[in-house]
Amino acid sequence: MSLASGALANTGTDTVTATGTVPAPTVSVVLMTDAATPADFGTGYALNQLNNSTFAYGSNFLIKLTYANVTTNVSLALSGSQANYLLAYRHTPSGGTLTSDVPFSTSVGTATASGTATDTYASGATTTAFNAFGTSTGATRFAIGAKSTTAAVTSLSTTITLTATAN
Repeated sequence: MSLASGALANTGTDTVTATGTVPAPTVSVVLMTDAATPADFGTGYALNQLNNSTFAYGSNFLIKLTYANVTTNVSLALSGSQANYLLAYRHTPSGGTLTSDVPFSTSVGTATASGTATDTYASGATTTAFNAFGTSTGATRFAIGAKSTTAAVTSLSTTITLTATAN
């Protein structure tokens, strides 16, 4: 084979189309026991005897998070209800102040996040429930509480949902 001599000319336009998808952000949460070595809390969160003058709270728990492909932040919110009962949460950030009787309509908080993290815990400072990530020893302690109204005639039995959103 022989090569012809002469000049090469690039007189056309090449178009390259790149396709692909951006991986969707994912976040998962697990409620953990408040112990030296936290374990999965499981199901069946028991409260103390309910009355209509004060909130009765269950035991403390931690919120463990794992996230991937996050570009901005992670937000947490609690929801749940039952007729004739008021539900709330309380939290104690590491080194902070106990804040009680926070209605479920109040967001647990938002923390800046980027990329991927595994087995990190929701933590806060002073009176903020969640605005950072940390270890189990520096995590915010949470508890769920309920208070009955005078119209309550059935026992409390409801599903409480912790929603994690990655933005």
